[in-house]
Amino acid sequence: MKARVAIAVILIALLPVFSASAQNLQQARALYDAGKFLAAAEMAQALGGSPGLTLAVRATLAHYAYVERAAARPEIFARMNALADQAVQLDARNAEAHLQSAVALGYRGRMSGPMPAHFAGYAKDARTHMLAALAIEPENAWAHAMLGAWHMEIVRKGGGFMARSLYGARLDEGLKLYRRALELEPNNLVLHYEFGLALAAQDIKKFGGQSQQHLRIALALPPKNAFERLAQDRARALLNALRTGGKGQLREVIVAQTEFPHAAQPRAAR
Repeated sequence: MKARVAIAVILIALLPVFSASAQNLQQARALYDAGKFLAAAEMAQALGGSPGLTLAVRATLAHYAYVERAAARPEIFARMNALADQAVQLDARNAEAHLQSAVALGYRGRMSGPMPAHFAGYAKDARTHMLAALAIEPENAWAHAMLGAWHMEIVRKGGGFMARSLYGARLDEGLKLYRRALELEPNNLVLHYEFGLALAAQDIKKFGGQSQQHLRIALALPPKNAFERLAQDRARALLNALRTGGKGQLREVIVAQTEFPHAAQPRAAR
């Protein structure tokens, strides 16, 4: 009886701590929604724990992928990769932590270039995290979409034969996964934009019409936060290039939205 009373007293004493932590995490999410990504990341990382570290990674990646793309550096994505992995270690059932680790790995791959990324194993490690997220949450739309993007990106960069041989990546599988993601969340503005971009980057002649369709949906949906407003801005620029721009302008927009300015380039492209 005394032991039960002691435990109850300890739990009651800890309630204010848990409440304050939850409130601070909510404040960090509010900063994220307002577009103050780095401030959100700083607050969330200071809170620690798997949810806090995951939000810190998400906010930091949002900043360098959508706000200051020119400021992105390999070491930033390496740190975020390590932080996301720490969040996974703290809670292996945190599906979003797995996904944020996969995002960071994807950006590390883009920054390093195809061959270094291949030998570093970024693509395979990213897939492992995505599959882990799907095992935890089989109907997680982002997990389906990211795995779909993984297939499409590898096919786009390496060609169908190399993609299948080295990674088991297939364009048809990528399309199927992306479409499944939109079945799960048909009103997800960012997923429509990302799919529209992936389609345009993949093959404009074959998928240009479908790309425009998804971009129009992204522009018609009401944005819920600053991140979604940024995605809409990019969707608008891409749709305008698809509709009225020449091949050169369209390629510039696609490159600007898929690559990083300071990414390593293959020797032939230098």
